[in-house]
Amino acid sequence: MHQLLDQYIHSVAGFHPTDSESPEKSFFGVVELPALAFGFEKLDERMREKVKTIAHEYLFTSKLETYLGTDERSYIELGLARISGYDGQKSIKIDEPLVLLSCSIWFNEQRPHTVYKTLADHIQKHDPTTGRNGFKEFIAFYLLKVFEKSRQLNHVFDFEGAADNGLGDREARLVTLHVDESGRKPKVVEGEVSLSKGASSLFGPIGLAIGSDNHSVLNEWMNLRRRATFCFPMNLMGPDIMCFLKLKGKRLRKFTYVCLAIQCKFFRAETLRPCTLRGAIATVTPGKFFEGDPSSDHAMNQKRILNALQNLKSKDSAAGKYGIVHVICGFPVHVNLGKAFPIAVNTKSGNKRQQVITKDPDCHESASAPLLLRFCSASAPLLLRFCSASTTLLSRSASLLCLVTPPLPLCDTDQDNDHPLGKLRMSLLISTTGNEHPTDILEVIRQSALNAKGKD
Repeated sequence: MHQLLDQYIHSVAGFHPTDSESPEKSFFGVVELPALAFGFEKLDERMREKVKTIAHEYLFTSKLETYLGTDERSYIELGLARISGYDGQKSIKIDEPLVLLSCSIWFNEQRPHTVYKTLADHIQKHDPTTGRNGFKEFIAFYLLKVFEKSRQLNHVFDFEGAADNGLGDREARLVTLHVDESGRKPKVVEGEVSLSKGASSLFGPIGLAIGSDNHSVLNEWMNLRRRATFCFPMNLMGPDIMCFLKLKGKRLRKFTYVCLAIQCKFFRAETLRPCTLRGAIATVTPGKFFEGDPSSDHAMNQKRILNALQNLKSKDSAAGKYGIVHVICGFPVHVNLGKAFPIAVNTKSGNKRQQVITKDPDCHESASAPLLLRFCSASAPLLLRFCSASTTLLSRSASLLCLVTPPLPLCDTDQDNDHPLGKLRMSLLISTTGNEHPTDILEVIRQSALNAKGKD
């Protein structure tokens, strides 16, 4: 019966559900399945734009409540909409999930209306009222595309130094995880989502946008009670995008999971300043989730998320305490993770060698203000005193006063939780999407940014 329902959905809606683990069985000749149920070809251009906007928004946000107005009965005649409400408050709207998903799949098959084109047209748009961000949704679509087949992680991400903890050469696929509680014992069910033309498969909408106060929905996704592939958390949590990858196992273990926590930076600048980069890294560091939340519940909100991550079954130990790989995605700005944290360098004062901490060249703190730096250990902070602006920090002048403690390595805010840190490979992002329509949109944006810098 489950397989029959799957084939019925494919027949009327145009995509394969991904929630069945049973081998597919053909009912051809046994059951007469209906044709595609919706009359898309009868939509005029205005209606197509309206339906496409509603459908693609649902695909990336899981939001159903979208009204068409009071004079849109043509949508009902085409099987797309229904009348909602009573007592004089009736309205016509498209809010059936199967209809909306079918609409997205149909539009994605039409070159002028593909999901990619819609996202490319809105890549630079950000709506503060809804929290939607075109660049974040574009990156989510890219990850869906690039991890549709198994890929080595170091082909998609550049890891800082040797900080991949051995994950770089592991192959991974994007998966949607959900706990099935229909049986005697709950079990984790996987779905592999695809928007490939002619072979689309969906677990439901691929994205879940979290409202600023909607912690219950966020906790449901973190505990695998939602079927969306991508989670777009509220700003106060930190990450822009979260999703799960399934890694091929090593030795006797069949597979493991990791969670990606991604921060997106669409900046028209040459490079991210170190202080900006550190802030971006902090947003995707588990121990810093909800750090900027002014409410009295911020500690509890963080604890719920960390517990959900720590309790994920089969998480990969190489991804640290919480099974997280934190990723910075910058475009068209260049991201240099090596510049995120100052390093100790050897200098000489007279005949005595000592170590001082280099100051960020792009973060212009006052020369007279003390600089407080955090160390990995619990030792007291190192206070550097800078001399007057006319005196170079590395000068041998006796006027340079440095309070130096035994040298300690500086590290990021991850402390000792050992989560791999990487950035998205822009070359693969550009080449993977280069042949889509509109062609080379990312290269056009990148060249435009470079040309703008040349005129400054």
